[in-house]
Amino acid sequence: MAVRSSKPSANRPAATAASASSCFHPDPPKLNPHVERARRTHREEFYAITSAETTAAAMNTVLRDWENAYNHLRPHQPLDYQTPAEFVSITTPPTSIERSPLFRIYRTSARV
Repeated sequence: MAVRSSKPSANRPAATAASASSCFHPDPPKLNPHVERARRTHREEFYAITSAETTAAAMNTVLRDWENAYNHLRPHQPLDYQTPAEFVSITTPPTSIERSPLFRIYRTSARV
């Protein structure tokens, strides 16, 4: 079996060799359904209805709010209609930092 080289040669110029080695082919959606479902949710529930300016600063603020709502307020059917935060808090034992009073104060203030 011959191995194809991406090194430049007389028959293969450097520009072609570089593009062949840096080419990225993402998997088709059917091979990654969870990511595609998440992208669809964001497209339908965030991008289709947001009225934020298209500047990076404005969009980052709105995206942070959306991320908080998505993970802490919006129930998810695959998680038995729990939020991801509720699901993780039920299924994951707390670490030593999560048991500290300071973490509880931060966590409570972050939800507001």
